This record gives sequence, C-alpha cells and structure tokens, in this order.
Amino acid sequence: MNGAHARAQAQASSTPQNKWLLLNQLMRDLRIGVLALQETHYTTAQSDDLNALFEGLMTVYVSPDPERPTNARGVAFALNHRVIKEDTINFHERVPGRALELELTRRRGTKLTILNVYAPNDPRENAAFWRELTALYAAPRVRKPDVLLGDFNVVDLDTDRAPARLDPEAATSSLRDFITSLGLVDGWRTRNGNAREFSFYQKSSGSQSRIDRIYTTPSLLSMSHSWNIAPSGIPTDHRLVSVALPDYNLPPTGTGRWRIPGLLLSDKIFLDEAERLGTEVSTTTPPEPYVEYPAQWRLHAYKVRLLTFARLRAKELTPKIDRRIAALESAARLALSNPDALAAVEPDLRTRIGSWSVRPLFATDG
Repeated sequence: MNGAHARAQAQASSTPQNKWLLLNQLMRDLRIGVLALQETHYTTAQSDDLNALFEGLMTVYVSPDPERPTNARGVAFALNHRVIKEDTINFHERVPGRALELELTRRRGTKLTILNVYAPNDPRENAAFWRELTALYAAPRVRKPDVLLGDFNVVDLDTDRAPARLDPEAATSSLRDFITSLGLVDGWRTRNGNAREFSFYQKSSGSQSRIDRIYTTPSLLSMSHSWNIAPSGIPTDHRLVSVALPDYNLPPTGTGRWRIPGLLLSDKIFLDEAERLGTEVSTTTPPEPYVEYPAQWRLHAYKVRLLTFARLRAKELTPKIDRRIAALESAARLALSNPDALAAVEPDLRTRIGSWSVRPLFATDG
C-alpha cells in the first residue's frame, strides 16, 4: 500500500472541485491507497457531495473545525478504492479539525492505525496539542497509531529548516515526548541520514522547512520503501510526502500489462514509424489461413509490430530522461547540503532546464 499526505488548501488559481479531480487523478496514477490531507476547510455535507461524485473510485472522510469548518483547519483521509476496500476501515476523530485516526484491517485480520494531524502554528498551542494527544493515547484500551503523519508546523532539528534554526523548545520537547510515548521514528530521516530536503516553501520569506513528515513503528520501517518528498502537480505550497508500506500477507501479483509510455506520443520518430507500419500492414496480403479474415489479421499484425518498435524506442529514450532527472536531483541535493555550492551549479541547471521540453505529469488549471 502506498500512503501519502498533502496540504489540500486551494490556491486562487484552482477551484476546490478541480483540486479534488486532481487528487483523484494523483491517487489513481501513483496508486496511492491512503492520502492524508490537512487544512481541508470542508464540511461533512461537502464530503458527502464529493463521495457521490467519486462513487466507487474514492471516498473522503473529513474532520472539520467545529467553529469555522469552511474557513479554518480541518483534516481528512481520501481512500483509493482501486487499492483499499471500504468495508475494512474505521475512523476515530481524536481532536476535531486537528487529528483524525484511520484503522485499516489488512489481510488475515492484521490492523494498521494511521493518525493524521494538522498541528497549530502558534508554538504554545502547538505544545498543548502534543500534550493533549499524549494524554489521550496514554489512556487504557486506546490503540496507539502505527503511523503518524501530517503537517506538524514544527521541526525537531535545525537542519530541517533553511536557513537553519531551532524551533521553540516547548513545542519540540512536547512533540518528542509524544513520539517517544508512541514508540515511533521519523522514517525519512532514518533512511536519509543527514540529507536535507524540504516539504514547504514560504514565498514571502524564501525559507523552507520539512514540517510535513511521516513517523512509523520500527517494524513497519523495516518493511517500508520508497520514502519520497516530491511535487504533487496540485496547486499547493506543500510537497507530497509519501511511503510504501507493503502488506506481506497479500498473495504475490505480477507486474501488470505493458503499455506504450506517454513520452512516445510526442516522439516524431515513433509517430512516423507508427504511420509507416500502418500503411505497410494495410497493403499486405494475409497468409493463407487468414485470407477470409483480413481485417482481424491486419489489426493483430499492426499491434505486434507497433509494440515491438515501441519497446525498442522506449529503451532508447528512457535512459536519457533518467540521466537528466538524476543530474537535477544530484545538483539539488548538493545545493541543500551546501548552499554556497548553489552559485556554482545554478547556471548549468538553468541551461539544462531551459533546453528541455518538459510535459507535466499532472495538469493544473493555474
């Protein structure tokens, strides 16, 4: 199961309905099973309308702010029913508008509990929020979450901010106490050591931070993979933080059906060859056993020849794109770990980016 979380607040260039359409597309294309959202500004009535719109594809469960449900706070889970069955889930509203818990029953009855949080911005309120949750989960018969994720609005390390700085001790110590009481670890930090990457960019000041995080139990961490912080393609000032948590009780599955990569649809060599193959097949006489069924034979022959060439052409193009992406990612990591090095690589980056024709993975209306 792929899990992720993102901020859902709509920007001026995107209507709320368009954003939900993009979220559905995001979950479908990346096969995200559970998407945790913060600052949703949605009521339960509005979520009912959404669920009617996406019936059978996606279900949204919200915890609105009790006082201003459409103007402040709010957390939600979006479930992808291409991956998750609806009859295997339960929800617990721990702090209205701030903390929503999902309990997912996996194969053979094992349970996975996920807590989605949107912590206050004010340091004193932030500290009080973590103390409230610590007391809540210390109560008898309250199952502790296996996964904690969301917008924490505080970082534990100064390196998780750029420029680097420490957050108020009251907030960070309360968060540490809560994390310790649950027995969780910061998955991305554990896997990436001293690397620097950020999930939130503040345009007004140019500062960045990794306030969006995912914590898991050590046992889940050992089975997890694909820890990632990346743009979501959705109009928001936060990046998508994601991880894959496999259910090893599931039966093995294949890799699925191969399909023509989207990058070939704009490749002139491939398109010219597709046209040539179509002309060639349409003028070819079928062999003896298929003379009575020429249309069926020609369609099959065209598909076989086209897919054969598509595989060869994709192998030629994909390594070039992978090398370009790897070069950008390497330069980005260098700049984050050593800001002074950015001046040296920036001209080369601008030249490379400017010379590429980049097609967005997800369309936006901004």
